[in-house]
Amino acid sequence: MIIRRIDYDEAAARYADRLDTKLRGFGDDTPWLATWVPDPDPVRGVLSLLEAAAGEGLDALEVVVDRLDPDALRARGRALGALQVEREGERWRVTATGLGDAATHAAETPAAPANRPARPAEPALVRPAEAPLHAAFRARAEALALDHAGHVAGEAIAVGDAEITLRVDGGVVRAAAHAGGGRWSQAAHEAFCRAVIGLPVEEALAHGVHRAMHRLLDPDAGRPVPGVMTPRNASPVFAALADAVGHFTRASALEDSTYAAAPSEAWRALSYDEKLARVRAALRAACGACGIAPEQVEAVSLQGDVRVQIDFADDVPVSRRRAVAMPLEAELQARVEPALRIEREARRDLSPLRRL
Repeated sequence: MIIRRIDYDEAAARYADRLDTKLRGFGDDTPWLATWVPDPDPVRGVLSLLEAAAGEGLDALEVVVDRLDPDALRARGRALGALQVEREGERWRVTATGLGDAATHAAETPAAPANRPARPAEPALVRPAEAPLHAAFRARAEALALDHAGHVAGEAIAVGDAEITLRVDGGVVRAAAHAGGGRWSQAAHEAFCRAVIGLPVEEALAHGVHRAMHRLLDPDAGRPVPGVMTPRNASPVFAALADAVGHFTRASALEDSTYAAAPSEAWRALSYDEKLARVRAALRAACGACGIAPEQVEAVSLQGDVRVQIDFADDVPVSRRRAVAMPLEAELQARVEPALRIEREARRDLSPLRRL
């Protein structure tokens, strides 16, 4: 059996580098790593890497990493398969086989000796398919009326035992409906239908799941994950929807979307000072959910109707600025205006030597 090998630290470094060199889509070029986000805790990072591999259908994976707590990884990774953790020079090598086959691995786990009390059971790592919808989405999901339940004549997207249908006319989604699925799935599919109606079909398929996710996200609730939130790491409901939409998109051979939403008429009608005041108030309110103090970031100005220029305090590390920029943007879109985009203010080089 050929086992794929991934250097965790190199993958994390590539991710961090792309935060500076790409505006969007800074995941790995490997398709199943495109939505993976490294974690400061190597145990959590390696586990999420193994979960991503299992979700792609890989049966085995080898990961090398500089720092690791091997006991914590073995305990928390039991549900993923058989893990072998050993030294490789100054680094750790993790070899996972039978990914996702928790039953087989549990049968191979030896019982505690009779003359020694059994160790307290470690909390099982919850597989994505079993995890509930995060609390940050539940209030809006429960309150959402299923106005688009049913079918429309058109394209069908299968999402497990559910189905979403889209009626496309002239390259634009004119109607959408959903049928089947559990309550949380129905709420996600309803939000998706509401989000995509009126959009070009390429944009609907490229970003409809993200739009649905942010429609259900309560800005005042805790975020599902630190840093960049994606359908795959925010909730299994959205991960399943994103997988289904992605499969449909690839089968349709549609081009990438270059669509940019126009600001609403209500937003355009506000004066510059009114817009900036609303942005600043929302930014202060959003800081807690994004893990940054209100005094550490400021909305400096607006460029046009949608570009918000922000500036961070000098004591905020560059890595932290990268991590919170997109979550802050998502919060502003949810709280103020969906078309808003964050830009970091370019600072003038004050060195007289470099400005000769």
